[in-house]
Amino acid sequence: MNAHNSQSFAPINIRQFLISARDAGYELAEGFSEIVDNAIQAQASRIDILIEEKNGEVNAVYFCDNGTGMDAVTLRKYLRLGESGSWLSDKGISKYGVGAKMSAYNTGLRIDAYSRKPGESDLLHTHYDLEELMAADEACDIPEPTPSVPNLLTLPADANTIISWSKLDKWPTQRLSTVTTNLHYELGRIFRKFINMGLKLTLNGQDIKSFDPTLQLSGTLNDEILSKSYLGEDAPLKHFGPTFICQNEPLMEVDGEVATLTVVLAPEEVTRRAGMGGDALAKALKLKSNQGNVSFLRSGREIGYSNIPGGFGRGVLAEDRFISIEVSFSPKFDTHFGTRMVKRGVEAKGTMRKILKEKLKIYVGVANKMLRQRWDDAPTSVDFDQVEVAVERLETLFNKTAALTGNQEDQQNKMRRLVELATESGLTDDEVNDYCNRKIERPFILNQVSNLPHNTFLDFEQNADQTIIRVNEEHSIFRTVWKPLYEVTQATDDDLKLLNPADTAKFSLQSLNLMLIAFARIELSTDEWAEELNHLIDQVELKK
Repeated sequence: MNAHNSQSFAPINIRQFLISARDAGYELAEGFSEIVDNAIQAQASRIDILIEEKNGEVNAVYFCDNGTGMDAVTLRKYLRLGESGSWLSDKGISKYGVGAKMSAYNTGLRIDAYSRKPGESDLLHTHYDLEELMAADEACDIPEPTPSVPNLLTLPADANTIISWSKLDKWPTQRLSTVTTNLHYELGRIFRKFINMGLKLTLNGQDIKSFDPTLQLSGTLNDEILSKSYLGEDAPLKHFGPTFICQNEPLMEVDGEVATLTVVLAPEEVTRRAGMGGDALAKALKLKSNQGNVSFLRSGREIGYSNIPGGFGRGVLAEDRFISIEVSFSPKFDTHFGTRMVKRGVEAKGTMRKILKEKLKIYVGVANKMLRQRWDDAPTSVDFDQVEVAVERLETLFNKTAALTGNQEDQQNKMRRLVELATESGLTDDEVNDYCNRKIERPFILNQVSNLPHNTFLDFEQNADQTIIRVNEEHSIFRTVWKPLYEVTQATDDDLKLLNPADTAKFSLQSLNLMLIAFARIELSTDEWAEELNHLIDQVELKK
């Protein structure tokens, strides 16, 4: 094309665009997250965010990371919109090369960038200032990097990149303490997977802890809140895991990668009873924020936490705050989820939207019914009593002497231990007597408990001629195999119509796998066990 005059007809007026882009609508946590993204992409294991306040006003924010750093050429390009080493990549968490700049201009007028490669002593520096741009007649170039040190009193020794925002004319008007509290929660939720895998992320010297609205991850701020509430201020951290309605349910496959859906119901320590979803504990766990929302994770990083209009096949209910939903996908699914240039929000499209809504309608319905059963005091403990009766019959066939009553001292010891087990289970005095009378002659006692070490599934104890088996209800095998199967047995006919038979079959197969492993171990240590087992199967109707 030939220019007929000196006027530029470039497809963008960069000067006006940069000033207009200040209204892109970034929330503060979203803007901070863009800088954290870049640090993670640069393989940083530690990221420190420092908010500098003088005379009651925030005048600068510093982001320091120990990643791979940038050389002079890369550092200068860093401040250019659209420059990214992962531009349009379907790997990692960065893609367009605009977020770090756009988010900065949504908060302040100036960005300063300092960086060095690992092992180098001098930091190189460049900047871009919208005040300078507005005062000029045309767009200003990004200055060539020169050696310089940021005006920061507590510069981390291992920092290889420091990004600074200043001239913060659009900083939030809330008190700084309120802003930092919200940032801890938001950043802990957005980067929960990375923090849980070892990323150290701090804000003004305080660790940002992973916050998982689905309660799947252990060692989170959620666990800390619940442990302090139920076990005491100084108690060891305990994981309060959810009940899985579906776990990593495939939604769609693209080029060998799968987008998945997980729906969970919060544990009883969270749901408690109807009407408690707004008390102090509920507020600490941010339950209201969870109501009807879906957490969308792209490469493990949350890029959206919002509802899907009509996604449940009904309106959003108050009790939906106890039901958590997580959708995980890789960048290969960006077109299916409408991933945006500024990583703000998600909108499932086309076939993906249809599949997601159909599954949510089913699984959220099941979760809601389970919650109402729980609140209506429906039994939620696995019924081991029927198991013990069946085992008693098996034991009678297997060992003719098992049903004989032992001496008086053995009986007293057995009774004493049974009372302890009943008390451990939280039974009343009347229930304790009934429990002991039912259990006294049984060769095996199965008890559901919550006070075993987290990684212990089964605890075995000999009580005279009885074997006591304590089952840890906090263990993942119990939560993902035993309990879901039991809840299926308690479902009504209407509930069963909503269940996915594939999930039920999966739980059953997992149970059978555990049984086969146990049988194999016995076969290795006991002569002729297989023959004895066949003999028992022939003589006992296990369905009764």
